[in-house]
Amino acid sequence: MRLLMHVISGFINLYMMAIIIRVFLTWIQGPYMQGKAYQVLGQICDPYLNWFRRFHVFQTSTMDFSPIIAMAALSVAGNIFSTMAMYGRITVGYILAILLSAVWSFFSFFFGFFIIVLILQLIAFSTNRDVYNGFWRIVDLIAQPVLSRINAKIFKYSTTDSQKCIISCGLFLLGIRIVLGILAAILGGVFRSLPF
Repeated sequence: MRLLMHVISGFINLYMMAIIIRVFLTWIQGPYMQGKAYQVLGQICDPYLNWFRRFHVFQTSTMDFSPIIAMAALSVAGNIFSTMAMYGRITVGYILAILLSAVWSFFSFFFGFFIIVLILQLIAFSTNRDVYNGFWRIVDLIAQPVLSRINAKIFKYSTTDSQKCIISCGLFLLGIRIVLGILAAILGGVFRSLPF
């Protein structure tokens, strides 16, 4: 039974690697896009990814986060099977801890992603970049919804300079990320210690 769990866990890890390669290849264009290997990779990965793409809640006007959700689901399944392979059994507490870890990883990614976007926007403003062209426009499009919502809570829509807003939003997100990370670690430990 443990051997079967190891095989399933290994298969899930290989499939996750195939999905990562597929997602990265969609970001760049080139002649390989017509190749047989690319088509086979699409046939293997796209049915699973398309199942998550049908949920529009994972998509914004500029970004599609459904591959991240798809990989998080695979990660949870892989962790369950690898835990079963290691210990020969799994408890409800371990499943809850694994699910909590996956949910926290998802939110942690978003906090980290938006902190990086805010740092990039701060660099753009500090170096007097034209934030309405090219790469900096995309950064601005991603950052503005976050900035406007957080600044509405912190500054109550008062006028303040852009750099101060970016710094305060970044620090706010970093603080929340640290506090929630500590809470997730404590709660995960509690779940793992459950006897059932």
